Amino acid sequence: MIMDKYLVNDLKEDIKKYLYSLYAKGIENARKEELYTCICRCLLEKIGKNWYFSKIQQSDKTVYILSFEYLPGKFLEINAKRLGIFEELKSSLKEMDISFSEILKVEKEPALGNGDLGTGSSFIHQMLTNRNINTIAYGLRYENGDMEQKILNGKQVSFANDWLSDGNVWEHKKAFNYYINFKDYMVKSKVHDYPIVSEDGKFVNTLRLFESAPQNPVDFEYFSSGNIQKAFSKYINDKSITQFLYPDDSTENGKKLRFRQEYFYAVSVVEDILRRFLKKEKNIEKLSDEVRIIVNDVHPALTIIYLIEKLTSVYNLSMKKAFNICKKIFNFIEYSVLDSKNECISLDIIKSENKKFFHSILKIDEFIIKNNYGDSIIKNNSVILENVLINFSSNVSFFSKDIITNYKNSTFNFINLNIDITKFLKISNSKTFNFIKNYTGIDILEYEESKKLSDFIDDESFLKELDRFKLANKFKLSEEIKEKRGLTINPYSIFEMQFSTIHEINRQLLNAFKIANLYYKLKDNSNIYIAPITFFIGGKASNGYFMAKEIIKFVIALSNMINKDKYIKEKIKLVFVENYNVSTSQKFISAVDVFDSYVVKKYNNHNFELLKSAYNFSNIVSTCGGILNNFEINNSIYNIDIDEDNLDDYDAVKYYYKNEELKNTIDHLINEPYSNFPYEFKIIFDQIIKYNDSFLIFKSLNKSMEAEFKVNNDFMNEIKWNKNKINNFLWANEFNFEHNFNYIGKIWKIE
Repeated sequence: MIMDKYLVNDLKEDIKKYLYSLYAKGIENARKEELYTCICRCLLEKIGKNWYFSKIQQSDKTVYILSFEYLPGKFLEINAKRLGIFEELKSSLKEMDISFSEILKVEKEPALGNGDLGTGSSFIHQMLTNRNINTIAYGLRYENGDMEQKILNGKQVSFANDWLSDGNVWEHKKAFNYYINFKDYMVKSKVHDYPIVSEDGKFVNTLRLFESAPQNPVDFEYFSSGNIQKAFSKYINDKSITQFLYPDDSTENGKKLRFRQEYFYAVSVVEDILRRFLKKEKNIEKLSDEVRIIVNDVHPALTIIYLIEKLTSVYNLSMKKAFNICKKIFNFIEYSVLDSKNECISLDIIKSENKKFFHSILKIDEFIIKNNYGDSIIKNNSVILENVLINFSSNVSFFSKDIITNYKNSTFNFINLNIDITKFLKISNSKTFNFIKNYTGIDILEYEESKKLSDFIDDESFLKELDRFKLANKFKLSEEIKEKRGLTINPYSIFEMQFSTIHEINRQLLNAFKIANLYYKLKDNSNIYIAPITFFIGGKASNGYFMAKEIIKFVIALSNMINKDKYIKEKIKLVFVENYNVSTSQKFISAVDVFDSYVVKKYNNHNFELLKSAYNFSNIVSTCGGILNNFEINNSIYNIDIDEDNLDDYDAVKYYYKNEELKNTIDHLINEPYSNFPYEFKIIFDQIIKYNDSFLIFKSLNKSMEAEFKVNNDFMNEIKWNKNKINNFLWANEFNFEHNFNYIGKIWKIE
């Protein structure tokens, strides 16, 4: 359903009407923030109508998505395009002498996630919406969101991301609340809805976020006596639950706050699902006929415990019936393979916060063991979240066949999960997308049609034009970096990028080692013939993750040393991209020439940034684990084949001494004067030696250097270079969710 003709033709008048009613202003004296709000209201008028009709036309079966992260990106531009009024909106604003680009800058990106989990959760929600499947995605309304990352004095400093400080025009506050009991107090759960619009604008689903709030914000007695801190202590305590994504749980208080957050989420979700179900159906035993739940990663695991507690204690079902209902309802998708194994909650903390919930866990664990329904959910006096989800899910899915093999469980499933191609190609790289459509007649967003792109792989004219559009994106990005950071980037250099959460398994450290090694090679011999390269590394580190924050310090110090060194004649540059998010991703990925993925294969479940780069016609350097082994490896991908097995005899110290090139690089870094290289590199070196190079940085350096020189050599061959890009696009398209939906819908039982 496209926008009503009246609204398109009279868009200017509608904006004026909203300015009058909301701000008592005209176009001539309206601030851009006020104009932004009024434009969004125009879109919401149509979205609201479609939202209403989508709800009343829904079938009895509802799919619920549970995740602690979502990355929907900004709403205005994408919703205007999905509603079919983007060009009309631009024209209307131009006639009113309003800059649309300036209006778009007003919008703050929802700070609801920071990595693959957020990308995957939002993608599943969007694709189910595109298929008109009744779906509600549940999240927490983080008031200060994920941290805002700033680099100050060479290190990551985290700040509150106040994306809700001015409210959010896309948000609809519901008139009902839920109440969550802890040991000595009760917290209110406020409900806020955001519309998620289908690709054709006809169907609208809901992103529902829960906000923690106190029942009685201020203690009047304390306030009257002048004890302001005590008067607001309950408000501060209760509001803290949904202030930030993932509280640092390295302390006892942090662990308690993490439990409160996950328990608050579990109760809010279950109460909302049951309320919605019981509005239409009185028989609770039919819950499994009408409800399907997709759990993204381990954080929502307590939802299962609370649902069983509710079914057995309130609705008097037997434990076996409750188990069978959950087993039909829940589907678990594992994202962070390494981290998930460490996700647990102390029983002592649970007991101190909610004794009834503590006893429910003990009963459920006893039931599982007695009936041989899986592994115990309790280990070392803690609840193992992964075991809860595996035991009570009808389907456990991974993105990597390698990971399933490592688990040695034949019942686990493999799924191909993609990205929102529209967001990362049609919107962020629209000129390239439109060129391909005009030149070839192919809509590359359509799975079957996109395969025809292979017919143009030998068309040199097409390949050169494709390269020209990539170069235009690189010029645009270079200009923005120059404007914001004062750093001059050569747009004709190879733009080589690695974006991911800063984590040892993602091996940003290996990439930095490789860059340092290349730098010292050039220092020794500045006549080495290579094409200029600009390296980009970006991502955020968890506040409690020591090694990740040290890696960021190292990368920043390395970039300072390289970028000011005129001796190497700017053959290489290194840029650390701070505060990496959806908006940043759209800008950088559209300009990527080479994407680096150095993940440890046995832990690599997925990397959505790699897929984004392939869809934006990039070359790829990868260890080829995880998703890259799900299909036949594309010959166009630069494969760094590292043997990660049979490491019984591996000794990092001996490796350091026997590898002259590695030793030379490390010794240089350790001995560099602080004025030139402002970082104490021995901190990282000692950590690698202490844990015997457990992430195989030393072992992988030579292979990564070989791949780097091969990439550089192929870059000189324009035709081969651009053929590789086409092949990578076609390879990535095999992850098409829509194409694989019959299989996915079947295992999730939502077909």
